[in-house]
Amino acid sequence: MSSERCRIVTKTTKEQCKNIGRPEFAGFCRVHAPMQEDKLKKTWKEKLETGALAITYAQVVYQLLRVIIPNLPELFGSGGSSLKAKHFLENELFDEPVFLKFADSYSPGSRVDWDGLKEIYLDVKDLEDRSNEVNSNDLNRIYSKVDNWFTNLNDYHKNLLFEAIEDFKEEK
Repeated sequence: MSSERCRIVTKTTKEQCKNIGRPEFAGFCRVHAPMQEDKLKKTWKEKLETGALAITYAQVVYQLLRVIIPNLPELFGSGGSSLKAKHFLENELFDEPVFLKFADSYSPGSRVDWDGLKEIYLDVKDLEDRSNEVNSNDLNRIYSKVDNWFTNLNDYHKNLLFEAIEDFKEEK
């Protein structure tokens, strides 16, 4: 019977492991198989790195939203669900009322996709909440959403956003 047990002997009690040794693991049990330990370390390392990246990414997106909201005016406002999305973001990200910074010029009819930003915010919040389960596909999906949102932003608002980011960098 002892030949079927795992080959490992504990360091502290000097007793042989009571689990059954498996031929595919060279006589070790699943717990003590050397290749399993390396795979497990690699898996945990990848999970920790991806989780840390997810949390960092979430913080970057939150900060970007805090720069976007007060710096992208709309002359007549979006109205409807887009306005509700903007108010939702303001309530989530700011403790005090948000006042728009006045631009030197306005571009009538220019709109900001607040619904898209709200979707990105909710995705990032979900990503942060489950950071220990995140994989690279989740990060790529959110990156694509942010990239698409920015690509679809009109030139007027892109310029305002670039100026706001430069001002933010100078403040820090």
